[in-house]
Amino acid sequence: MGACSSSLESNMSSSGEITLELVQQILKEVEKDSSVSFLRCLKVEELNEGMHAGSSLRRVTVKYTRGGDTSQHSLSLIVKAPTSDTSDINALQLSTLFPREIHMFSEILPRMSALLKRALPDRHEEFAAKGYYTRKTPSYLLAFEDLSPKGFKPPKRKEGLDLRHSSLAIKALARFHAASVMIRREDKNLFTVFDKYYLQEKVKTENDKQAPLEFISAVVHLMKSRKEFDPSWAHRLQKRYETLLEDLERLRERDDGRFNVLIHGDFAIHNVMYRHSESSGEVESFMMVDFQTCSYSSPALDLHHFIIVSANDDVRANHIDTLLREYHAELATTLKALGAPTELIISLPQLLEEFDRMMPLGLFCATCLLPILTFDIDKTSAVTAEHMSDENRETLEKFRPMITEDFLKTLKIILPIFIQKKVL
Repeated sequence: MGACSSSLESNMSSSGEITLELVQQILKEVEKDSSVSFLRCLKVEELNEGMHAGSSLRRVTVKYTRGGDTSQHSLSLIVKAPTSDTSDINALQLSTLFPREIHMFSEILPRMSALLKRALPDRHEEFAAKGYYTRKTPSYLLAFEDLSPKGFKPPKRKEGLDLRHSSLAIKALARFHAASVMIRREDKNLFTVFDKYYLQEKVKTENDKQAPLEFISAVVHLMKSRKEFDPSWAHRLQKRYETLLEDLERLRERDDGRFNVLIHGDFAIHNVMYRHSESSGEVESFMMVDFQTCSYSSPALDLHHFIIVSANDDVRANHIDTLLREYHAELATTLKALGAPTELIISLPQLLEEFDRMMPLGLFCATCLLPILTFDIDKTSAVTAEHMSDENRETLEKFRPMITEDFLKTLKIILPIFIQKKVL
């Protein structure tokens, strides 16, 4: 089988994830040809990109032939499996997150692609990688298309997405949501695995509540020591967090009387990829990745998560309404093309009202999730702790990589939005 065969075996099968026989099986699935013959492994590469707690991601590049053809072909794929870690997040992934993603690749995404191709033959662009192989026993495993050979790359998190990149993502999200509505309308049983928001299936611990409160306490004390913040903002933020986490629990409960879709659940800058023109550098295409947190719920959950966490400061300050209108226009157009009855399509005023209803989630995204996703591991833009007590300095030090000058700049821009909407 070639010199690299033993390399693949030693790199992959020691953890029980994948064997040479499985690679051969995946190749046959990809090519739809039982005569495909694996030649050798070119590379096995550990991937640390993104946030995949509890998951192991590896890029596997192989050479193979088809039938009697002596020409050699290569394939790069991503293999995803649970880690051997026994942490709480891994237990959650084993119980619900991996089954969700396996169901997405094996059932939902292929249906979405086929549905949208038929309805929008001139406009449809794929928004997810092709699924090659899924397995539930003896252990969870997924193999799917590696998007990097097609030129897709993750964006730089600290820079945020400009309006063009945000618009491309928000329109793809609208088509994803629209297709989900029609698929569920045809076969509700396909969505049983998505009935609950994934965090509702997690066993809550005291740390789930304590960690955000400690972080907000550090932010509040720092805001009080900084002249650029209105003195009332810190008090408002501290007061709001007394009930915010409980409010989020209620908001995440699906209301079947409202417009619901299959949400991505973690639709943000760490789970998107873009391809740019080699000649002009302009962004051309978009892909979303990581479908472990999908559930059937309000589209506003995805909208807040994406806009607040992923967009740059200019978009957050000046173009939220623009993105919501673009999302609605794409959603309505796609639903109509898919044959949805008029009464099934949410109106723009209804969407804006739903977005406002979910504003507490946006506040949580802005104050707790955004700094996690854009943290400064080298502390190169870490804040200073002048005019703070020793106790508050200690609290700040604990979270210093996340509380950066860039984060405080964003807070200054975005907190007035939540004050205006009476969330703060």
